[in-house]
Amino acid sequence: MPPARQADKRRLRAYTLAEVLIASTIALVVVVIVTGAMLFISQWYLGLGNYLQMNQQSRIALEWIGRDLRMSSAVTNNTENAITLTIPAGDGSNRIVRYWWDTERNRLMRAEGGNDRVMLNSVRDIQFTFFNALGIESDRPPDIKMIQLNAELQRRVRATTNTNYVISARFTMRNKIIGT
Repeated sequence: MPPARQADKRRLRAYTLAEVLIASTIALVVVVIVTGAMLFISQWYLGLGNYLQMNQQSRIALEWIGRDLRMSSAVTNNTENAITLTIPAGDGSNRIVRYWWDTERNRLMRAEGGNDRVMLNSVRDIQFTFFNALGIESDRPPDIKMIQLNAELQRRVRATTNTNYVISARFTMRNKIIGT
């Protein structure tokens, strides 16, 4: 084989500098896109986990609050962010249960018999609204027959804030005798 043909074959086997730079640039762009997509998906996944936790926690808290409110016979202390209930026990005595918003730690608390329990974490806002038997708003403890709870939960995932609203959970005090 003549020497000119061997040089042509060697040139065909190698990549030029321009080809290597173009291939490297394309590979870099693909890696940047894939990395960005993975970060976005991971943030979305963490956000979804927050929503699931907030949803589960709010359902459990509403079950507890609803059970206590339906069984209660009296409201002894009521404010926009706290409520104290009297619940008849089976032996003729009464249990005192208190719910309040701990604004320093952003959580809804439940207290009974000296035991405090966290009902909701990451509470941004909470409000108890009180109604009489006719559904008219009333703050007088003897008139209160229904209680509505509005709460907003908020959690952060990296730079994104996730919120979940627990809206219009209204409960009727079944053991409450109107006017007492």
